[in-house]
Amino acid sequence: MKSLYISNDKEEWELVQKIFKSHFSKIELMCVSSGTDALDFISYEGPFGLIFIDAAIKNEEPLELAENIIDNCGERPIIFVGDENTLKTRIKGDAYLESEVMDIFEKPFDIVRFKETVDKSMNWVKNEEFEQALIEVERNDFMPIKIRNLYLFEQIPFDCYIELTRTKFIKAIGKDVNYSQSAIQDLARRNIKLLYLKKDEHLKFLESSIKKVLSNLGRDLPSQKMIESQISGALVLQQFVKEIGVNEQVIELADNIISTVHENFMEKANITDLILNFPFVHRDLAERSIITIYLCEAMCKGLGWSSDLSRKKLGLASLVHDAHLEQEEMLRLTSFDHPDMELYSEEEQLKYREHPAKAAKVANFFSGYSDTEFIIEQHHELPDGSGFPSGLNSSRITTVSCVFIIAHYFVNQLSASKINASSVSRIINEMKAPFNVGNFKDPMMYLIKAFKL
Repeated sequence: MKSLYISNDKEEWELVQKIFKSHFSKIELMCVSSGTDALDFISYEGPFGLIFIDAAIKNEEPLELAENIIDNCGERPIIFVGDENTLKTRIKGDAYLESEVMDIFEKPFDIVRFKETVDKSMNWVKNEEFEQALIEVERNDFMPIKIRNLYLFEQIPFDCYIELTRTKFIKAIGKDVNYSQSAIQDLARRNIKLLYLKKDEHLKFLESSIKKVLSNLGRDLPSQKMIESQISGALVLQQFVKEIGVNEQVIELADNIISTVHENFMEKANITDLILNFPFVHRDLAERSIITIYLCEAMCKGLGWSSDLSRKKLGLASLVHDAHLEQEEMLRLTSFDHPDMELYSEEEQLKYREHPAKAAKVANFFSGYSDTEFIIEQHHELPDGSGFPSGLNSSRITTVSCVFIIAHYFVNQLSASKINASSVSRIINEMKAPFNVGNFKDPMMYLIKAFKL
């Protein structure tokens, strides 16, 4: 096991190292002089089962440092070390008394008392199986899942891991152990977006997630809860398609998402309310996909398209058109000429240019969705011919593709704005002139009418 001592006093480093060498030979002690160095060590040299913070540390607030370590790296024992006066003035309040993992040790170093303090923290470590939670494996032995998938369950039959380095992973959630939504939120606050499963468990988890979503979509849910379930479905579907491919279960999920969107839209029949109350929290591909389907529904209704096939094409295009983007942050790039495109390597730019064609090929594996690939291939085209990959103008793009391009463009603009009536009005007004041409004219007119602007 490793332990970390955080102190500006390098003479104290030597003293503590001697104590550990003599009395805790099985614990490897490392020393750092700042909170920044501590977080780096915890991330790249860890895990550390036990952390000591010098209460007299300069340029740091010891309690804030401890909380920062827990927020960024997870709960673990932290012991504040200092003389009586320093502990009273710098470890204020009873925060450490209320915590299961924080403790204090009052100097001078008395070996018997110090061992008692360390042993108390070590018991917590053993109970949590902290050291056993770390594994070193080849990166290819693991597959990622988005942390948001875990909201579907209260427990899962697999261990979930956080990636520390390319070959080092630490357990975040144990199999068959109940976890709370606040536990997931704690991970999210630490900017952890992905967890990892062993490769042979990854497929089972996604299949279980699809079954859970299908069950939710089959229930009589209020409108907002149904939208949340549709977003969960899109999230799972996109991961499955990207990491594994298409099977009957995925096609069933797509069918159910698209049909429930139609039913919810027809029941609500107010696109303005749907958009203004849409749970656009993460603004990721899953949320964008569902809001895009609702916009397509509004235009289909205006155009008088009652055919299930048209709605299914637009629905599937919404779900998979960007599923093969290597980096989801590239969703904000509205065109290949976007000024931020130069921030990416030539290889990344090439993959971005090719992603419509890649997604179009995937669409061909969905039975009952013929010709969807053409919509996906054209989703980055623009009325004036400045889009990609083919530079088609408004007269060369089919009306059904125009519906999708308008919805896709609107969602991209909305994702960069506050969700309110003035933002919707501004985006629509900015789109009126450029999209009032050729085959875009009618869909754009009906979108404007749907928003009653």
